[in-house]
Amino acid sequence: MDYEEFNDKYHRVENYKLPAHRLAKIRPVPFVNIKKSERALLYINTDALPKIDDNIYNQIIKFPNFDYVNSIAYEMLIRTQEYKQTNRNKKLNTYEKVKLFDKLGVDFYEVRRFNLKNDARRVHYYDREQDLFESDYDLTIDNIDNGIDKLINFYLERKQILKRVKYKENIIGVITDIKYKIDKNATYDDIFSSPSDFYIPAKFDYENPRNKYRISKIDKDISLHALKNEFLDHIEKSIPNNIKGKILFNFTRPLLRFKESANVDVQINLNLSKTVILDLISKLKDEFDRGSVKTPIGFLYDKNYLAKDWKKNIPFKFTKKSMSRAFFVYDLYKAIDFAFQLKKKQLEESRDKEIQKIKDDFETKMIEQENKINRLQATASYKEEAKSFKRKKNSLNKQKENEIKEIKNKCKFESQTFNTQDVLVELLEKHKITAYTCKKYLQFMRKYIDNAKYKELIVGTETA
Repeated sequence: MDYEEFNDKYHRVENYKLPAHRLAKIRPVPFVNIKKSERALLYINTDALPKIDDNIYNQIIKFPNFDYVNSIAYEMLIRTQEYKQTNRNKKLNTYEKVKLFDKLGVDFYEVRRFNLKNDARRVHYYDREQDLFESDYDLTIDNIDNGIDKLINFYLERKQILKRVKYKENIIGVITDIKYKIDKNATYDDIFSSPSDFYIPAKFDYENPRNKYRISKIDKDISLHALKNEFLDHIEKSIPNNIKGKILFNFTRPLLRFKESANVDVQINLNLSKTVILDLISKLKDEFDRGSVKTPIGFLYDKNYLAKDWKKNIPFKFTKKSMSRAFFVYDLYKAIDFAFQLKKKQLEESRDKEIQKIKDDFETKMIEQENKINRLQATASYKEEAKSFKRKKNSLNKQKENEIKEIKNKCKFESQTFNTQDVLVELLEKHKITAYTCKKYLQFMRKYIDNAKYKELIVGTETA
């Protein structure tokens, strides 16, 4: 199970609705003969509850150290109500989602790319450890001296300048396909005056991934990485010395970003020795801790945040396994509580229907008796019948109130069976997680998830 799938698996109403044939097999069992948790779980689909060996918890144990804080903060974020409501709201357009996710610290498009990349790996059975880093040198034609000239002349000489033309039209004139043909009449001036109207062969096709020509628009921002090797060999001596690249971390979860964070690009020559590089990073961190390196909030409002050792705030002994179990206990608690709230709601609905039926039956009987008395108004037995009706009405009303009270007490008694905390503790016994440890796990997780304090793991708290 993937990192967000538990939301759908554990928090959908239909997962906890037992089919009629299963409900029919449930018989009343004296409470003295069965554990409260066992009785309560008879009425919900236990297959929908989290399991301690689910893949999501194994992943949490395996989060790498360099990525650990960001990953668990992200796991906390996706469990918040704000995130789930935003993620599931089908009425929101992309722009609205981008804005709402940004407030939570999530880059909507980064999450989309992250999901697509992982989906592709699953489809193609990508089963090796991913690289920790990716080098990105954003080199374009514009970085090369007279780059656009070199590009146009190179492909003009080889007669490989292409133009996009209509290929097929259907009977109502809609283009159903396009084709790229060599433009034999194109001149340098034509292309240079309007380069984006022309195309060249490339490694990657940014127009249509299914197009066999593998082409790209001629443009000053076209990536050199997209161009074929024969052109790259042609311009090798023209590549400038002032190239700055980016190292992109392949985080286990999408990177969280906050305005209180100092997300900076630092120029480091990786050809230097490890000692020199570590000294440089250490010096940079010292300066940041002293307030010399500003965050966006620091520049604007003279506020600084410092992330201290978050492990000191954990009320239990930290290990990656204990953190994974804390997530499991929290998810199990939420899933059980969700199921029990659903069951309590069903009990209350059933109670209200029974009470309403008793009230309706009482009213029906009263109307029948009143009609009967009215028909006897002109007879000698009218007074006696009226007195009898008054006594009977009081008796029936008392009977009605007793029946209603009994139904309410029964509902209250049954609802007490669905006590999330008690059932959770009993379920965790088989995993050797004590009630005390369970309490500590929930204390920590509720602080960072329910109270949305996950951001503090990344940015820390405001310094004086």
